[in-house]
Amino acid sequence: QQAIVAGLAPEELCGTLFWQVKNMALIKTAKPGDDRGLKPFVAQKARGFAKNYTPTEIADLSRTLTGIFHEDHRGGEPMNIGLEKFILNL
Repeated sequence: QQAIVAGLAPEELCGTLFWQVKNMALIKTAKPGDDRGLKPFVAQKARGFAKNYTPTEIADLSRTLTGIFHEDHRGGEPMNIGLEKFILNL
């Protein structure tokens, strides 16, 4: 809600969250020491987040974010509501 009030578009928030989930997926399947082309700081953050999720859970997060984006663009549930539900379910 703070990001929305600060003027960030829901699409920007969804994109940022999707980017982080994508990085977690990349790092989760990487061998130790392989940053998969990510900058070291980004890889370190993604590795820290990824250890809290299984590969299946990361794939589910990705699917959910994609669904939120498409649902909004089809005229369904607004993206800001979908994102809030997503974050509350983490």
